Amino acid sequence: MPGSAVIFQDVVKTGLKFMASRDYNLFAYAGVYLFLGLACGLRGTSLPLTYEDRQAILKLASRSNIAEIARDFYRASCHSILQNTSVSDAMHEPKEENLHLFNERKHTVHPKIHLDAGWPECWPIWKNLALAESIKTHTSFEEFPAFLLPRVKNLASIVIASRYNCLRGDGLSFACDYLEDSMLDLSCKPLLADLYMILEAIWNEVEVQDFPKHILLRLPVLFLHRTCLATIADEHSDTHNLSELVCKVIFELQRLAENRIYVLSPLSRALRLAVLCDSRFAKSFPFGQFLVNFCNRPPLPKAEFLLEAATIPLFEQLAGFNQERRYEDYYGCREGYGYACIYDLVNRVSLDPSSARFVFDQLLKPWIHQKDDKLVVNKQKTTLQLQMVLLLVDQVIESASPEHSNEAKHHFDKLMSMLPAEPLPRYRFLIECIMLRIIAKERGLRNELLYILKNCDQSKPKYVVSLIKMAIMAARLETSTGNYVREVTIILVTMVASPKIMIRHEAQWSFPFLWDHAETHGLTEVTENPAFAALNEYIRSLEKYMTPPAGRKLEPLDPVRDMTICNIVQGPFLQLYPPEKERAQAADFELIFADKVQMDGVSAARIPLGKLRTDINVSVDHTVLDSQVEVSERTGLEGEASGDQKQMPIQTKGAAWQANALDSISALQDSASDVRAPVILMASLIQSPHNLGGLSRVAEAFGVAALHVASLTVLTNKEFLATSVSSEQHLNIQETPLKTNKGHASKAPGDLEGLAETLVNLKGDGYKIVGIEQTDQSFLLGSEEAAKLLMDTSEASPDKPDEMSKSTTVINTERQLGKLHSF
Repeated sequence: MPGSAVIFQDVVKTGLKFMASRDYNLFAYAGVYLFLGLACGLRGTSLPLTYEDRQAILKLASRSNIAEIARDFYRASCHSILQNTSVSDAMHEPKEENLHLFNERKHTVHPKIHLDAGWPECWPIWKNLALAESIKTHTSFEEFPAFLLPRVKNLASIVIASRYNCLRGDGLSFACDYLEDSMLDLSCKPLLADLYMILEAIWNEVEVQDFPKHILLRLPVLFLHRTCLATIADEHSDTHNLSELVCKVIFELQRLAENRIYVLSPLSRALRLAVLCDSRFAKSFPFGQFLVNFCNRPPLPKAEFLLEAATIPLFEQLAGFNQERRYEDYYGCREGYGYACIYDLVNRVSLDPSSARFVFDQLLKPWIHQKDDKLVVNKQKTTLQLQMVLLLVDQVIESASPEHSNEAKHHFDKLMSMLPAEPLPRYRFLIECIMLRIIAKERGLRNELLYILKNCDQSKPKYVVSLIKMAIMAARLETSTGNYVREVTIILVTMVASPKIMIRHEAQWSFPFLWDHAETHGLTEVTENPAFAALNEYIRSLEKYMTPPAGRKLEPLDPVRDMTICNIVQGPFLQLYPPEKERAQAADFELIFADKVQMDGVSAARIPLGKLRTDINVSVDHTVLDSQVEVSERTGLEGEASGDQKQMPIQTKGAAWQANALDSISALQDSASDVRAPVILMASLIQSPHNLGGLSRVAEAFGVAALHVASLTVLTNKEFLATSVSSEQHLNIQETPLKTNKGHASKAPGDLEGLAETLVNLKGDGYKIVGIEQTDQSFLLGSEEAAKLLMDTSEASPDKPDEMSKSTTVINTERQLGKLHSF
């Protein structure tokens, strides 16, 4: 055997020995990648393995205390390893019965058994039931009595006769098959008592078996089956309350979906069909409470589930494994489909006024109770809550009863009170969209908005910016009059001269949009005003307006034109701080609409699906674009010359021109990281964790490239963390110890040779070393004393060691007025 093969065989043996020694203590997904490495490494090698090695592989493949996908991967990878290796001892070749572990299943979800295919031999408890004296034990399906045909009454008899033992173990899955087949026969209507007893027994057994996955995927279809719903509608029993049982199970499945994301899609699909196609069930089921729970605690995939899902694509890398494994084979539809079902259900369902008002108030409660605008994480607030409010706002206003005639004004005032206290751009954006939708429905509220904007306090610029945006959008509605547009324009002119930078920039940017609207609709009240025309011409002539930053292209959704499901569910506003991934996509809705079962007999949608807009409210001035092209051609500034230049602001004070109130903070951080100063702050001589935390905060704020400390252990110090305020997470902090492990090779003292060596290396890289010293005898820079001091301290400093002074290019001493030193 060649030497390399011997080494490779030793590596394989070591890997198998390690995995065998860890046994059940081996993290399942660590084993997945160990097996993958072995399988890929042994591909096409025909490496001989001993009998003991192959037996160890078979033992590892037989592990049953791990998750399903990991278990299947263990078996598939072990099968691949055995196929790509040979047996070194023919006398100990594994028997064929040991290889049954690797017979891959096409679908790992428990297969549905069809009763007309013959009575399966694997269900002896069902086969040998003694239901009555007249019933005999039979061994074949043909001889089985007729009462075992799929009927709810027959299933109830079987369950009672077996004392519920027929539901144990794998019998539970067969009982679900039997019940589903029984309810398909609409000619035989089940009795309420029988159906109640069976469903209750199945649910109790599910709880006993700790909610097995393949059963949870099927329960929504059983409990929300049309036969079950029809039985609920006709029930007149105080003893068997099937409606209460179904509601209990649905809410329990919703609770389980919060931690088991795969439950969401089958539950949402079945519930959507039940609510939209059965009006009697829709009235009795508390969908409002379900929706509130869903939005307050949206289902999210947990770490265990993500590890499972990440294992599925690895099957393709196994040699000899030809069967495709997909996510749907294990879990059914992805969670995006489940979210799309709920979105579409809310878009179609007609709630009674009290339920709609209850949902509206409950979803807005986290914002109503918010007292200030501090930028803190509030887990009670979710984007899903505001998205659902946006979908429901029309229904809440239009279905208002006579005693709630001021419903629109009530909700408008409530939302207006939320704006000043909301600090996060994404939530503020959605609140603006909801208010604009109300304004579009109630024209009288436009004057209310105008009054608030005229008399608002500019001490909260974000709030004023939101008012400007809503006023501009309200003025651009088709139903707004020319006088209203003129009034908004007058207010905008005053805002252009605001002392607040954010307000001033927003007014400057918004003015051309309003002017374009006035020109398009022939509003002479605006276009013939010379002051307005002069201001519009001036703003458009600025270079900053010609090439707007990307963040300026995102404005509130047009309450009429842009009100589509795509823009609500996956609009670009999701990239605003804090950014969030969309929960559903247009493809998920198209999958629903393509399903005839899901669309048969459902009510029409209030809001169309539409298309995702990527150019929301971008004002295009072709004259400006043509002039830009001419300038580009005349100067030849393309690519390298003009591409890297930063766009100049309308006003250059601060960086507010770069982004409006809704810009993503993460995007600003990314742009800031690109322009970090080439400055390294050496703080190895500082020992106080409190002072190091302050330096970390200052270094991060000023964009320092790196901060060097004597030991990285300070990053876990409580005093350091209390002062750094998480700045260390955004700063490159490196360890430069005072001492070195190389002995005393350098000329610096032994206790500082590590720092001295680092300074010398940095100086060789072209850095200028600037020493900063703090003493009580410092002089002002620029004076004769300071110049003399700089020259003198080039050799020695009162507080700094001699070798450290020699390493520095300049030593800057800062005069200290107090008595306490920082070091």
